Amino acid sequence: MLKIAISASPLAGQRWTLMRQCGVECAVGGISLRPKPDATPDEQPWSYTPLAKAKRAYEAYGIPLAVIESRPPMEKIKLGLPGRDEEIEVVCELLRNMGRLEIPVWCYAWMPILGVIRTSQSISSRGAALVSGFDLDMLQSAERPIRNLDGVQLDEQETSVASVTEEQQWDCLKYFLERVV
Repeated sequence: MLKIAISASPLAGQRWTLMRQCGVECAVGGISLRPKPDATPDEQPWSYTPLAKAKRAYEAYGIPLAVIESRPPMEKIKLGLPGRDEEIEVVCELLRNMGRLEIPVWCYAWMPILGVIRTSQSISSRGAALVSGFDLDMLQSAERPIRNLDGVQLDEQETSVASVTEEQQWDCLKYFLERVV
């Protein structure tokens, strides 16, 4: 069954009323899953309590949290680097907690190194809506620093991992899926 969803922060406030009026039935969670260095394991964003708090925040506005689109760090998994098993365990904990909370969908976005790159967040489109876009010629003059999915700036990324073969990618994806699914 197709449902109308919107990607938004649980702190969208009064905009949730407008979203419900527009027919939005569920939320794609705008939740940060970046690790918190000084937090206890139970306070990490993929743990049960923080996810439950986020879910309640969406439900307070009458919109159930149906999808989590953000990810904990996964570059070691995607590149087959040491430490990938620890990252996989974090993913498994996230999925177990999502299951306990009945959040049915997680977008794992298998895009190593760079992920989705945009050079602009303010391109005018149909109905004067602002959309994002990518223009290679504008890469050096982008509106904001280009970052990968883990928040690392493009110019700060290690170039030693920039060359990953198609076969390596399939091997890493297989390794990941065999341990998670």
